[in-house]
Amino acid sequence: MGILIPEDAKQIAEATFHCSICEALATHVELFVSSSIEEGRSGEPGGFLRAMGFIGEIEMVVSAEKIDELQGYMRRKSAQEMHEIYIKYAPCFCLQCERAYCKDHWVMSLEFDDGFYDCTRGSCPAGHEQLLDD
Repeated sequence: MGILIPEDAKQIAEATFHCSICEALATHVELFVSSSIEEGRSGEPGGFLRAMGFIGEIEMVVSAEKIDELQGYMRRKSAQEMHEIYIKYAPCFCLQCERAYCKDHWVMSLEFDDGFYDCTRGSCPAGHEQLLDD
């Protein structure tokens, strides 16, 4: 299914956020759990999140404690709450504007530390600066 997401994973939520300026895709996220998690096996991660669109496609592990909370935010399509718990869950969202923007409407700058990627910072169309990827 993916690099991190197991073949037996079941999608339990998804949310799509569009640019508030041009309506292009800003970010699409999908939340998965594997059948082993549903069966309650210990030692397994809580789930997996795939985020697509804003900074390419990334997959990440979601702790068991965050699954229900994140699933609720996704059902409500709350990019703000998703971004506040972890920026990679909704990197397209400007906390000050309270709006989502596509990659074409952010002015992004990559930062490097000793030649290695460190983070991406950006300015939204209103000039608000924030961390977009860490």
